[in-house]
Amino acid sequence: MDYIKRVERVALAVEDLDKAQAFFEQWFGAKFHPEENIEDMGIRYRPFDIGESTMELLQATREDSPVAKFIKKNGGPGVHHITYEVDDLDAAISELERRGGRIAYRH
Repeated sequence: MDYIKRVERVALAVEDLDKAQAFFEQWFGAKFHPEENIEDMGIRYRPFDIGESTMELLQATREDSPVAKFIKKNGGPGVHHITYEVDDLDAAISELERRGGRIAYRH
């Protein structure tokens, strides 16, 4: 079963949003959207477009944030999560679990 239509977004955990934004603007011509906050999770994020692709930068605002934990566990910044577009969410989750995968966060 082909349950993934497309990659919707790639999120990168970073230590400094401003430096990361400058890098993506300079080297890839990224076009940034306004910064948003997920206060209950301790995350600041900045979505941006490169061509027809959407990505986002994530920065922790506190030590117990999932982003802070990710950076500590992995020894630095990196790909935090990938969001996919699917036709049938329940079927896609069932297929993912059947293959041994898991949903890290669902909202």
